[in-house]
Amino acid sequence: MQQYVRQKGRRMKKVFCLGILLFFCSAISYAAADKAGKIVLYNWKDYTDKSILDDFEKETGIKVILEEYETKDMMLSEVQSEPEKFDVLIASDSTVSFLKQFRLISELDLSKIPNYKFIKKEFRNSPFDPGGKYAVTGYLLGTLGLAINTNFVPADSDSWAMLWDKQYKGKIALLDDTREAMTPVLKYSNFSLNTKDSQELGIAKQNALLLRNNGVQFGDTLENLEKVMSGELWIAQVYNGDVIYLAGDRKDIKYVLPKEGYSLSVDNFVISSGTEKMAAAYQLINYFLEPRNAARSSVAFSYPSAVEAEAFIDKRLLDNPVVYPSREVLQRGEFFADLGETENEYIKIFNLLKQKEQ
Repeated sequence: MQQYVRQKGRRMKKVFCLGILLFFCSAISYAAADKAGKIVLYNWKDYTDKSILDDFEKETGIKVILEEYETKDMMLSEVQSEPEKFDVLIASDSTVSFLKQFRLISELDLSKIPNYKFIKKEFRNSPFDPGGKYAVTGYLLGTLGLAINTNFVPADSDSWAMLWDKQYKGKIALLDDTREAMTPVLKYSNFSLNTKDSQELGIAKQNALLLRNNGVQFGDTLENLEKVMSGELWIAQVYNGDVIYLAGDRKDIKYVLPKEGYSLSVDNFVISSGTEKMAAAYQLINYFLEPRNAARSSVAFSYPSAVEAEAFIDKRLLDNPVVYPSREVLQRGEFFADLGETENEYIKIFNLLKQKEQ
């Protein structure tokens, strides 16, 4: 891949025509460097190892300006209003579908990302971006399960059904997001996370109403986990990496991937349709996909990498089932797919779930 390079000084030449040629070459080179001298990366808040960005700048001369968002809605709103403001985005799987639909991201030329070869094959062809035309699933993976406080909930609990258990009324919480919150509702009902069947969605709606009546609350993953740790909540929906980050070695906090199945999530690199720095965008993505750099992200945030980076990851992290579940457990996971117009039905059920008990 052609890389931008820092301008180097040249000796003066006596030959006039050569001097003219060098003048124009130098002018073009400086213009390119000025244009691609900065690139904007838009990622989740506190989800970027900034040392990787520093090293990228040292190697390429391209400075990365990091912008951060706290919610999917915030990200989508910003990108919709100012697509030219960002160059590379890191977006969750369900968000990629929206970005594609509204033509906010560019179709990719994977030949310009040679380190794409290091992405694990099982993550290259995702249901939300068949063929990998718009998204590179090369950042971090996550599982979405339940954190339980074993001072109040039996440690061997392994089913979404505990959310409907009346003895835990008012002590449970889900993520404040349509697709994530629908995960327990659909899996408890024994349906796919991507069902479009109207009868199945009718059953899911009834189960959602029962869950609402059990006093379910909503928050982000860290907020939910903090409340479980304090005992304010006893069961809450969280991402696996956050359990390692916040709970550490606390024995009374357990992470559960329910037996009925759960959602797998992956954060993807996409390129904004508004960028004028396509070559630099490819460079940055390629840099993150280098196995040593992918391992750095994995270790920094305690999430598994979608890249073949295990050779550079500490064995203690690899052996932790919260971070790296067994192959058997992973097979119970399911990625979100693009629902099309059916997503409106999911939103309706989610809104019912958030209403106060009648």
